Amino acid sequence: MENRRYVLLRSILVLPALVASLIILQAENNQCLIHLDKSFYVCGEYIWYHVYLPTSFKGRKATIRVTLHDEQGVEISHHYHDSEGSAGFSGYYKIPFDQFTGVYVLAFSTYATQSKRVRVIGSVEIPIYNDLEPIDGPAVSDVRVEVSAPSDLKVSMTMANGIVEPRDLVNLNIQVTDRSDQPVEAILSLAVIDPDVISSTQPSIAYGEPFDLHPLEVLDSTLFYVGTLTDRHGVALQANVLGAYVGNDRRLYYTKSDEEGHFVLRTPNFHDQKFVQFLGYYKEDLDIHAELDGLNLRPQSKTILYTDDILDYIELSRLRKKIYQLYTTLETHIILPDRSSDAQILDPDLTYRIEEYENFDDIRAFFGELVTPLTFKVSQDSIYSAVIYNTKARGVRNTFLSGTPLFIIDDKVTHDADFVARMSLDAVETIELFVDPQKLRRTFQAIGMSGVVRIRTQLKDAPMPIESDEDRYEINGYQEQVVLASEDLSDGEKNQPVFRPLVHWISGHTTDQQGSSDIQFRHSDDLGVFQIQVVVQSLDGARGAGIFEYTVPPRN
Repeated sequence: MENRRYVLLRSILVLPALVASLIILQAENNQCLIHLDKSFYVCGEYIWYHVYLPTSFKGRKATIRVTLHDEQGVEISHHYHDSEGSAGFSGYYKIPFDQFTGVYVLAFSTYATQSKRVRVIGSVEIPIYNDLEPIDGPAVSDVRVEVSAPSDLKVSMTMANGIVEPRDLVNLNIQVTDRSDQPVEAILSLAVIDPDVISSTQPSIAYGEPFDLHPLEVLDSTLFYVGTLTDRHGVALQANVLGAYVGNDRRLYYTKSDEEGHFVLRTPNFHDQKFVQFLGYYKEDLDIHAELDGLNLRPQSKTILYTDDILDYIELSRLRKKIYQLYTTLETHIILPDRSSDAQILDPDLTYRIEEYENFDDIRAFFGELVTPLTFKVSQDSIYSAVIYNTKARGVRNTFLSGTPLFIIDDKVTHDADFVARMSLDAVETIELFVDPQKLRRTFQAIGMSGVVRIRTQLKDAPMPIESDEDRYEINGYQEQVVLASEDLSDGEKNQPVFRPLVHWISGHTTDQQGSSDIQFRHSDDLGVFQIQVVVQSLDGARGAGIFEYTVPPRN
């Protein structure tokens, strides 16, 4: 009885196809080509993409910034890819379950170091539907958008399977040739989908704007974060020393701003997410405000549309989510590599474990009773300042280190000695002092030369001065190269129905020198007609595309 239910569920999905037709157009070599796995998405799904770069990128190392923008053109997410001098790159975006319905834009950009500007390579509109929201939008019967497909190369496909049944391992051979039918070595991306997820209102292939790159232009090949430095009144600041503390690394990185306040922070390579907090140098200006500049695009004028196919797909998505909630498994399985922490190991000169001392009201009182290199002083305005003795100084008496110490509270930083002096000791575990000038220079460089106080608490998110929190941002690094696991079913999937929004996706795959490539993927429990879309690009920049269809009939 259950199998009949799932056959019925699949029958809901097999709707009259509104597959956009392909027009044969020649792609310019100075345009990028963006291949998406589908043409519209539902919250909780993955957007899979492969970007074929203009031929001018060949042999050039460049960092590509990928951003998602809302309908107002405001950047809401970012991550990076390293082109590694190749002709393209692949990635994904995991759509949050609370993403609002709308037409978003996925943009790809890089930073030109000589012209000091962000240059957009290409962008593509992404309709996203939230299947947890009531449907609110104009219904259309048939809106057809024609999709451009490159035609420099020809793509043919043959399938070894005579008949494909649910959960079969499908064996596919792809052959790439030029217009003279000569084999061509090429890079390819492939999507195996239900034709109904290729909307008639939106293509799954898009071209970027013409991208002319001067032979001498240098593209940034590091992780770059563009921003603006001002004082607290919004006036641009030029700084020769602008610090950026990354708590995950326990390190200070440095950059500088020009007379208009523009700066570019570059960090060592990393993956996943980190937090960066900007701070000034006491010899220039401590009262600064740094803001990371997102890429802002023009507001979208396109209205999200609902066809019968899209409405049925949204309903099917709701049912699919219920299945995976019932079986407590994931709809899409990806494999992420394990990475170890690269945080700097800090070696303090002095450590105070608070539990070993009697109770004090606050940090000022604690250091007021002990003889330590850290001293708090109060002004006539009842504002506390702090200084650290240089215990390593030679001579008759010790001297103070110049400037206000840097306070590190868990993974955040501040120069606000008054705030720190009044901190309660209730949640403080240890206080570490860094006073050796040689160690300070080696570990923290310029901004740390005033001495460093590291306070470790039991709190998940210790409170900080408002001004300090305003200069702290979440940053993403290079996206992990992941594998979409579909050849083998997980242990959970072996005993449950398997319905997916995407049967298979592969990208960055290379044919042999004879233009041939053998690919395997495991089909799901879905029935009906399925489409294999392939986009290819040769080593010299020629492009092509092909489509193959196969049918999975119901079991007798």
